[in-house]
Order: sequence, then C-alpha cells, then structure tokens
Amino acid sequence: MAAGRAHDKVVKLLLAAKSSADATDFDGSTPLHCAAKSGCEVVEALLAASPTLLDVADEEGCTALVHAVKRQHEAIVDHLLTFKPKNLEAAANGMNVLHHAMHRRIQRRIHMDAARDEA
Repeated sequence: MAAGRAHDKVVKLLLAAKSSADATDFDGSTPLHCAAKSGCEVVEALLAASPTLLDVADEEGCTALVHAVKRQHEAIVDHLLTFKPKNLEAAANGMNVLHHAMHRRIQRRIHMDAARDEA
C-alpha cells in the first residue's frame, strides 16, 4: 500500500480518485494502519476520507494508534489523539495502547540510564 511506503502524494491522488480508504490487506490493516506503522504523514487525509478508521483494529488487535505508539512515531500519535479515538482498549497480546506507551517509555529510560552509566 502506498501509505505503508510513505508515498503521501500517491495516497492523496488515490483518495481524490475515490479509492476506498477502508480497504484492508491480508492481515486486516487499513491504509491508516500502514501510515501509522511507517510514519507516513497522510493520516489527516485518510481520516478525513473515512473517520471510522481511527478505531478499526487489525487481525493482531491493534489500531493505528497502537502501531504508531509501538514504532514511536510521536507526531502521528499526537495527530491521532486529536481525533479522540474511542478504542483505547484494543489490544495485541493483552497489551493496549497505554501498555505499549509505558513499555516504550521504560525502554527509552533504560537506554538513557545505561548510556549515562557508561559515561
């Protein structure tokens, strides 16, 4: 999918040509999931085309927000949160978006502490 490869212009052209923003691939990922995974900046255009995508979970149980958090795409996370997602409980392996956010924060903290100890 173009969104997964950060082809912003292609995604916008496809949306302008009335391509479905709700289409899913083999694992239930929508273009919004792919954009969130890759850090693609077309999130706003995709949500404008289909606002219901915000709370759709893929086969892993992850929403686009979970994928953006897991990959630490902070700008995408911030943007998705402005749309006020309702499905914050979507979970993969029993971890929802808040679990993933805390896990990433802890990982970052451990790396910072280890670097400080080495200095």
